[in-house]
Amino acid sequence: MAPAPQEIRRGTFTCEIGSQAPKVYIRAVMFREADEILLVSDKIDGGKWTLPGGWADVGQTPFGVAAKGAREETRLLAEPRRLLAVFDKREDPHPPQLSYMHKAFTHCEIRRVDPGHNGNVGVDRLFIP
Repeated sequence: MAPAPQEIRRGTFTCEIGSQAPKVYIRAVMFREADEILLVSDKIDGGKWTLPGGWADVGQTPFGVAAKGAREETRLLAEPRRLLAVFDKREDPHPPQLSYMHKAFTHCEIRRVDPGHNGNVGVDRLFIP
């Protein structure tokens, strides 16, 4: 017989002390001119178009994660300017997960293309109005 969901959760986090902190995912919002937003093809999610970004690690700031995600996923050097929004996982129709998540969006200004970056091969990016 399979363990009940609560038993799975309890066993999963037994090595951690204290309350379970949510994971934080940061997206970079970048515009070309005033009316075109940058999207990238998400290879993990079947090529769907999305904003560049990544998971925050311990000690990383939202701005640092946004700049890193922009560079790795688009080969663009971006300067984060301000936090635009933070959303709670409960506001989107997500499948059940053991961990909890917040998603943050930061406005970034595109500075230039990173000519020496050899991150994700075959970067697909698209500006749409």
